Parts: sequence; structure tokens; C-alpha cells
Amino acid sequence: MEHVITRDEVMEIERILEGGGDGEMAKMMAVLDPIQHHLPHVQHHLRHVQHHLCHVQYHLRHVQHHLRHIQHHLCHIQHHLRHIQHHLPHVQHHLRHIQHHLRHIQDEAEMADDEDKEIEDKVEEDEMGEIEDEDM
Repeated sequence: MEHVITRDEVMEIERILEGGGDGEMAKMMAVLDPIQHHLPHVQHHLRHVQHHLCHVQYHLRHVQHHLRHIQHHLCHIQHHLRHIQHHLPHVQHHLRHIQHHLRHIQDEAEMADDEDKEIEDKVEEDEMGEIEDEDM
């Protein structure tokens, strides 16, 4: 059965260590013996913990390595973004010019469409007039 040390037992041990008699020493050993029994188990578990910590450390080194690579790539990305940011105002300026010219082209195309429509209507009227003349 596992023995848990109580607060009273701890105080008792402290009192004994400060100068209690032989009978007191036996009491202290009664408390310490069960603890001593568990020590090999504790050591065993600590070795396991140490083993797992070594693995964790190994993986953390790998993670650190990958993080350095990521950081390197992020610096490159940042560099390219600064270039893009620098050129964007120029690009926007050129796009406004292009948009302006496209509006002109569109206006001219609409005017040409209107002229074509007027010509088609005129041709239709002339053809209808010729047909009427032939009927008479």
C-alpha cells in the first residue's frame, strides 16, 4: 500500500532531525522506509521521462531548422512585396491612362454604330422607295 506523508509527519521528521531521541529515530525510519521502497520506481519513470525529453529535443531541433527556412522565405517574400508596393502607383497610373483611352475608343465605336444604323435605315428607306416606284 502506498504511503503518503502527512504534514504532521513532515513536522515530526523535522523535530527528530533537530535532536530527537532514539525512539524518535525509529518513528522516522517507519515513515522513510515506504518512501525508499518507491525510489527505484521513481528512478525508472524518470529515465523514461529523460528518454522522451531527448526525443522532444530532437524534434524541436528539426522544428527550429524548418522555422529558419520559413523565416528565410518570408524575408524573400517581404522583399518582393516591397518591390510590388513600389511599382503599384506606376501601374495604377498607367491603368488610368488605359481606362481613359478605352472610354474614348468605346465612345467612337458607339458613334460609328449610330452612323452605321443611320446608313442602314437610309438604305432601307431608299430600297422601300424603289420598290414602291416599281409597283406603280
